[in-house]
Amino acid sequence: MDYQKYMKQGGGSQMLIASSDQASAKDCNTTEQLEAWRHDQEKKIKAFTPKAYQNFELEPLQQEYERNLDRIEGKPERAAPTSAAECNSTRQLKAWRAAQLRSMAYVPESFRNFAQDPIEKEYKKNL
Repeated sequence: MDYQKYMKQGGGSQMLIASSDQASAKDCNTTEQLEAWRHDQEKKIKAFTPKAYQNFELEPLQQEYERNLDRIEGKPERAAPTSAAECNSTRQLKAWRAAQLRSMAYVPESFRNFAQDPIEKEYKKNL
């Protein structure tokens, strides 16, 4: 079903390329370009991702949009809180968790679970 929908709309790389002039949010220099980029990305997600799973793609898209909107408007980059207890919203808590998990990039794979477990417990406790 999704494949047929894809092929009816032009299919292949033609549809993916034809939408927007901007390949990524980082390429956008105005809010209008960024809005167009986000609209095109949402359109693709809604066309090819099952409705039950769209939020898993739309939420990171929104975060990338907000991050680049701040860049375009000249606002300072939002820093993740240093502890889960400092978080006032789910968004901040997710940013804290992501920052904690990124900091473990140099921990050997076989030992990461020992460091990830406390992060996950703290995340769930404050969620």
